[in-house]
Amino acid sequence: MLFRSVPWARLAGGLGLVATSAAIYWLTSSAAFAVDPAAIPVRGGSWTDAAAVRQAMALPDGVAVNIFRLPTIALEERIEGLASVRAARVRAVLPDLVEVTIEERDPVLVWQTDGGTWLVDGGGRLFAFRPEAEEGDGLPAPLVSDRRVASPAATGATLDAADLAVARRLAAVTPERIRSAAPSLALELRDEEGWVVTAPGGWEAVFGIYTATVRPPSMIAAQVQCLGALIAAREPTLRRILLAPGPETCGTFIGGAGDRRPRPTPRGSATP
Repeated sequence: MLFRSVPWARLAGGLGLVATSAAIYWLTSSAAFAVDPAAIPVRGGSWTDAAAVRQAMALPDGVAVNIFRLPTIALEERIEGLASVRAARVRAVLPDLVEVTIEERDPVLVWQTDGGTWLVDGGGRLFAFRPEAEEGDGLPAPLVSDRRVASPAATGATLDAADLAVARRLAAVTPERIRSAAPSLALELRDEEGWVVTAPGGWEAVFGIYTATVRPPSMIAAQVQCLGALIAAREPTLRRILLAPGPETCGTFIGGAGDRRPRPTPRGSATP
């Protein structure tokens, strides 16, 4: 009778609970499942430093972390907080491996100021800061030199929509497009003159300051056409060109040492 009165099902359940608790404790505390945060590999980064990714994860320094205690979704969200990261995936592999894969933003421009250089994505977001960079350093996109005294450039900032539109259009102007003999062209943004395209050691073409209504970026096509017509006609004599397309003229230009007077630029008919 005593044997029959023992609640075996309840006892088995209790023993199972104890065994489960012991297993969980072992899984979450055993050195076999310990991960070294400093050794976590980071894949997919070209502009993002692996150390910056590990720092963003905010795991304890010098302390191994149990793989079962890693909040992978939260870690992904922290990594995606980096300016250069579009998306992140954190994958835990038993017994002690954690893999991080990041997808970076794609640069369409390189934005340079006196304070440093940033890559810019298609939405105008500045990311991947570089203290120093020059044209020819293997930069992944056209370079814009922002010479304004109070440039708003900063990591994580977003360019003004008009500036982004103008920069992308003018960055597409190549020597071949305007039939220039110059080996390369440089693009600058200045306080008083606005956007300027220069042939280093040769001429400079002032495209000006743009607004949404009075001087919209859509006028750049006509300016480029005017510049191409003038370059084709007299590039060796040019020094400074002010592009202001009108019904009959494209603006004014100044020639070399013997030709310093501003002259009207005839409206060209050819489209480069």
